[in-house]
Amino acid sequence: MRSSLDQESWQQMLPDTYIKNKFQNISHRFRLAFFSALIFGFITHIFMFVNKLPNGDDLESMYRNYSMITSGRWFDKVAMALSSYYSMPWVTGVVALFFLALSIAMIVSILDIKKPSNVVMTGALLTTFPILAAMFSYMFYADLYMISMFLSVSAIWLTKRYWYGLFLGALGIACSMGCYQAYIGFAIVLCILSILQMILNNEKSTKEVIFITFRYLCVGILGVILYFVVSKFCLSYFNLTLTDYQGIDQMGNTSVIHFLNIIPEAYVDFFAFFFSDLYLKNPVYVKFLYAVIFLLISVFSIIAIVRNQVYKKITIVLVPVLLGILPLAFQVILFMAPKAFLHFLMYPQYALFFVMPLFLGEAAFVRKKKTLIQWRADIFCSWIILIVSCVISYNFYLTSNISYLNLHLKYEITYATELRILDRIEQHPEYTKDTPILFVGAFPNNNHSIYPQATNNFVSGLVGINGNLVHHDLNYEGFYSNYLGVQVNLATEDQRDSVLNKLKELDMPIWPEIGSVDMVDGIMVVNINPS
Repeated sequence: MRSSLDQESWQQMLPDTYIKNKFQNISHRFRLAFFSALIFGFITHIFMFVNKLPNGDDLESMYRNYSMITSGRWFDKVAMALSSYYSMPWVTGVVALFFLALSIAMIVSILDIKKPSNVVMTGALLTTFPILAAMFSYMFYADLYMISMFLSVSAIWLTKRYWYGLFLGALGIACSMGCYQAYIGFAIVLCILSILQMILNNEKSTKEVIFITFRYLCVGILGVILYFVVSKFCLSYFNLTLTDYQGIDQMGNTSVIHFLNIIPEAYVDFFAFFFSDLYLKNPVYVKFLYAVIFLLISVFSIIAIVRNQVYKKITIVLVPVLLGILPLAFQVILFMAPKAFLHFLMYPQYALFFVMPLFLGEAAFVRKKKTLIQWRADIFCSWIILIVSCVISYNFYLTSNISYLNLHLKYEITYATELRILDRIEQHPEYTKDTPILFVGAFPNNNHSIYPQATNNFVSGLVGINGNLVHHDLNYEGFYSNYLGVQVNLATEDQRDSVLNKLKELDMPIWPEIGSVDMVDGIMVVNINPS
């Protein structure tokens, strides 16, 4: 008997047996969410993964092995090492999708989404949300963004499930912010949605809800404190200071008066995200579906309060409070860095908004024993949720791939244009490989545009996707070196100042006119856009 037990114990330690047992222990819901996210992720983003479609920042980051400690991102070099420091679309994309899928599986667990169709739609909505397309345009950083998301979500997942998860969660929050600070907003919104789900579902006692809420509050405070402590240590150790770029050096330094003044703006910006064309150029029918989602959220919340008798518990007072502060949580970056130029990448938490009807719908119709009317209402609402989610995720899918098409067309146009410029440079009789080159300005100018006419306006609100591919010296150097195979000798700052002063007198033509590429005081000047 002893020998038999020993044989079985050793058998369990074999890789095949161990992995099989661990996989079987993973819940069906977790596996469904993970693999659904992987499938939808590859379907949506494969064009980006099998092509090299850079944006301006990616041009100069083909190999990036330094840390942005001065931007408060002290964990970035550690996280990026997983896929190497090269900007490799397929490798980086696969790693990023793996962590994204894990995050989505944990989100399903945190929000206790049970219906298989809702689990699948959670994966579809979160993997197609166009902010991922914007993030993947920064391919050298794409895995970092998804690891930051994974760390913030896992922090909440651990905190909710285990009492000791509070300490691991604080570490996760700190490291997540050490990758990309914007994901603290994702964690905050996820906490609020989790509390709202627990209250409306009414399957946990008041004591449990309050205890988990307290743990969420503690993990956030401890995580942020730990982040700032490590940031201070790293800056001190390497004798660095925070950059003033995007107001990073002023992050968190907001007066009470300024904080209160921002609140109305935050509410306006929250609704503008959905119903204006500031970021996403949505057709009218999609904006109508957004309004339907707002309606469903309101209706499901009321039904859940009544049917689950939430009004009999003290936690009912938290429902209007949570719903009231939710727009502020979505706009938390306004309060963190009020001097920053806000762009699409700073709002990853908005993806969670589209998951709200899924778990609120389940909370509203959670009881198995229902009357005929309740069954009809459940079936009707379930179909509405599924159809709306499918249409919105498909619209996200289209938006993401139009974004990739824009990157592709912009790259082709830029490649052709820069090749023509290089030919002009090399054909000049006074040019040698050691001649300093000065690119004056960037496209577009009055004579020439490198923006794809078919897609440029559609992606104008998507940072990383929009704008010019080459617009300063490092862009030109990166493009010529990595995509044209030519090492250019850029003019120094002193040479630049000297030539720019002289150009005002010379009245030099602009590209592509004859004379727009010429030698000035021994410097090859490419006059693209002097204004």
